[in-house]
Amino acid sequence: MPKRQAPPEVSEPSKLRRPLGEAEAILDKQIERGEAILNGLRPGALPPEARRWHDENAAILERLFTGPEGTEYDSCILVTGLSVAMSDYDEDETSWHRDRLEWLRSLRGRLSRAALLDAVREARAPSTLVANGGYAGLCPDPVRGGVCSL
Repeated sequence: MPKRQAPPEVSEPSKLRRPLGEAEAILDKQIERGEAILNGLRPGALPPEARRWHDENAAILERLFTGPEGTEYDSCILVTGLSVAMSDYDEDETSWHRDRLEWLRSLRGRLSRAALLDAVREARAPSTLVANGGYAGLCPDPVRGGVCSL
């Protein structure tokens, strides 16, 4: 008789540890620095400034987020599919830097959505339910005339 496999673990969604505006400003600054570094890169090994930028990003993200967004940055280029061989990074590390910069941009683009989801999760707590037991009015929904019912 085959053994039953345990269901895959589902990690809790990440939450911001800082206010949204502060997190946006911090990420914007790091993205701007990363772009400046990228514009000055030459093929080959990364300069120390790029490596410091990466280390700072890892530390900043651990402090900004709980969950995966706080820890996935270090491995963001390792799970890009079989088409990217690690030997590509051995000879020219500019793509290594570019991939991390793109990951930060993607995270920055998801920030507002994550903050909205956090607000909805908090609003779903029993202490904040509206009297009729619904969630109407917690977030804008243009399809429903500015009100969503979750």
